[in-house]
Amino acid sequence: MKRNRSMKTTAPNQRRMVTELFNHTADLGLECSGSSMADLLERAGEMLAGCIVDRRRIRVVEERAVTAEGGDPERHALIREIKAVTYHGVTIEESRGMLTARVVLDV
Repeated sequence: MKRNRSMKTTAPNQRRMVTELFNHTADLGLECSGSSMADLLERAGEMLAGCIVDRRRIRVVEERAVTAEGGDPERHALIREIKAVTYHGVTIEESRGMLTARVVLDV
């Protein structure tokens, strides 16, 4: 399976994490790791957002448990449309205190 793009991230007080996009037939695969289920879901959400818009053009105004912002077509131009997150092929595995998820996105 051909790898697309890796994004290395470091969260405060955590080991360096690697998140990765991979090709999957006509779909797009997402793989990420986290030190807890909450951390894993946060990273997966960030990756999903990065599949849809250029995250470098988004600025953090305020951080809360839940945030929402109206779309700005100039800053939030779509990179691709994600039709669905498929259940088929979803895995979450634990190894050496880390959780790793693999998800296939229907694009």
